[in-house]
Amino acid sequence: MDRALAERGDAKRPGAMVPRGFLPVALRGKNHAVERGSGRREIAEVLVNPANPLTTRVFVNRVWQHLFGRGLVATPDDFGLLGDTPTHPELLDVLAHRFVHEHRWSVKKLIREILLTRAWQRSVAGDDADSMWLRSYPLRRMDAEALRDAVLAVSGRLSRGMGGPGVPVRRAQEFFGGGNDQDDGPLDGDGRRSIYLKVRRNFPEPLLAMFDKPAPSGAFGRRNVSNVPAQSLALLNDPFIAAQAAFWARRVCQAHERFDDRIRLFFTEALSRSATEMEIASARAFIDGDDSPEAWAAYAQTFFNLKEFLFLP
Repeated sequence: MDRALAERGDAKRPGAMVPRGFLPVALRGKNHAVERGSGRREIAEVLVNPANPLTTRVFVNRVWQHLFGRGLVATPDDFGLLGDTPTHPELLDVLAHRFVHEHRWSVKKLIREILLTRAWQRSVAGDDADSMWLRSYPLRRMDAEALRDAVLAVSGRLSRGMGGPGVPVRRAQEFFGGGNDQDDGPLDGDGRRSIYLKVRRNFPEPLLAMFDKPAPSGAFGRRNVSNVPAQSLALLNDPFIAAQAAFWARRVCQAHERFDDRIRLFFTEALSRSATEMEIASARAFIDGDDSPEAWAAYAQTFFNLKEFLFLP
């Protein structure tokens, strides 16, 4: 059935009648008309048609971007003339072809193939300005949601349950105000992973917003990554971070009596490595004989502000 084309997207200004179909610009100028039903199935068939090379390349590029922080095409939302050209066009083509014909659209197999490459296994260089050429692995900070999940995992409060209803988000009244107080969720989101936090456009979760979680009102193929003093201040003062540090410190202190054993457990759980003798001595100076829960909680909270914790190795 034909429909009136809204001039400049204004529904109140109907223009010429056009057949219902897929966007010709994505089909190299061809118009794919919808013949039956809602057209969703026909559109899906066009998207995955072998004659349409765009879908698989866009998807593979998104996966590469998620793993490396930068896609083979740096503009994931724009593969057109105004977008960036691929740094490795042959690699993008090969991965797209293998994704369909060898991996049979299996995302897990695609990720496994990328993770087994030498490019992924390279170390982070001191000067990674040319990491776009895959000379080294790019140093990058965890996304906001991953950072929150990492804090919960280290503290021992992370719930590993799958599925279920979303958790109401915690609101910062001093910043956002308004709304019904009964809509506030628990401080730690019941320990659920960030993916299960409800998203409310007018009340973003303060800590996630501070670490560049995009606003839900728009689409972001590639997130902004900022590095501002307010982020460090948030990790020192946010009530969620303080609560997790206190819970973590209490758990570690209950697990070990000896000072050195406690410090080593902190380092093992937060940084996946052993503490050096210098770091143990520094911890001893920080605690300074104060064995109170508050002192240990303050020491635990310092880990959440370490670059080694915030950035992927």
